[in-house]
Amino acid sequence: MHKSHNAWSDIECNKSKLDAELIPDICNFFQINVEDLFEGMVNFQFSEKLENCQTAYNQTLKNESKEMMGLLKATISLLETELAEKNITIQHLFGW
Repeated sequence: MHKSHNAWSDIECNKSKLDAELIPDICNFFQINVEDLFEGMVNFQFSEKLENCQTAYNQTLKNESKEMMGLLKATISLLETELAEKNITIQHLFGW
């Protein structure tokens, strides 16, 4: 397709860009039409973006869960302290 092996390697490794004029040749080589060529690219990019969004969402949930657990632990600790103080007050009131 009018390119050297090194030129194709550079394109595959994103070191250079593909010439738009080669799109018909690529489609002919793979025996597909232009719409099919780009449909696969769009689906792949959408899937990749969807996966990235899901990963970010999961990380956000994980971070929020850690924060919530920290708040719950702090609240429980305060309640335990308050309960212990009230127990001491009750013991003093009844002379135990």
